Amino acid sequence: MGHLYITLALAVGVLLPVQVGINAELARRVSSPMTASFFSFAIGTIGLLICVWMARIPWPNWSTVTTFPAWLWLGGLIGGFAVFGGIVSGPK
Repeated sequence: MGHLYITLALAVGVLLPVQVGINAELARRVSSPMTASFFSFAIGTIGLLICVWMARIPWPNWSTVTTFPAWLWLGGLIGGFAVFGGIVSGPK
């Protein structure tokens, strides 16, 4: 099982610079790094929703989700900042 995680980590490491290049080109074509970040996250969200649906992962109850501490939602903001930062700094 350890080999699976190592392979996954390597794949992510290889794909991150590819993502930066793709998103930078998207930003160039839409003339906005912020809009490109939004589109990148939107497509990623749709892809994850499809994965959750296909894997039949149960959705948490809204009452459970609303009890989470606010800092747990920072992961999404940090991810958005990372995508935006890659788009802006990647071509430089």
